[in-house]
Amino acid sequence: TRALKRLHRKAEVIGIDVSTAMAAHTRRQSGFMHPLRAVCADMQQLPLAERSLDLLFSNLALQWVDDLPALMAGFRRVLKPDGMLLFSTLGPASLGELRDAASRLPGGQWQGRLLDMHELGDALQAAGFSEPVMDSEFITIEYRELATLHAELEATGTGSYFADWAALASQGEALQAAFQPDLPTDRYPASYEIVYGTAFGPAEGQPIKTREGDVAAFSVDALKRTRRGGR
Repeated sequence: TRALKRLHRKAEVIGIDVSTAMAAHTRRQSGFMHPLRAVCADMQQLPLAERSLDLLFSNLALQWVDDLPALMAGFRRVLKPDGMLLFSTLGPASLGELRDAASRLPGGQWQGRLLDMHELGDALQAAGFSEPVMDSEFITIEYRELATLHAELEATGTGSYFADWAALASQGEALQAAFQPDLPTDRYPASYEIVYGTAFGPAEGQPIKTREGDVAAFSVDALKRTRRGGR
């Protein structure tokens, strides 16, 4: 949020997080030269006016979403026509090394579901976004200590994707041994598939795909403008 404000000094930048602690942290980063606003809210129910944003940026958050179509519909609602949506999220191949090692231990079954870029691209198209583009890359971080990897996964909440993270984390030596057959070095790797998406807010009337078929909506103001033009 602070970096976006530095890039767009004249823009109003609003940071949104479901955590009150994160919202408070953002407020503490605010200053006279780079004022920031922070709102505590669920990204699936954005408390923002329709067509109010020029840029909607989400970094490593979409993996927590339960209802992807509803999320995309909300993104579309608040984004201006031709406004830009940028996001990154975790892909399904993330943490493959840890998942393989953990599967050999009690409580180590992976229970999360991470969406691939094709599913995300389809969701953008279904919501009526213009020019959706998807891409992905792999980033591998190597840790000298398994405990450091544990701590980072716990801090980011990623450990919750395992059936019993507390039980798994307590089996330090057993998990270390489960890693050994797959380790090319004496470090512990954690690979992340990062999925990137870009799209643009659609023009008014662009249809949304629903179970009942395509639905197009027009604001009252747009209909009034049409009537004036007809007269």
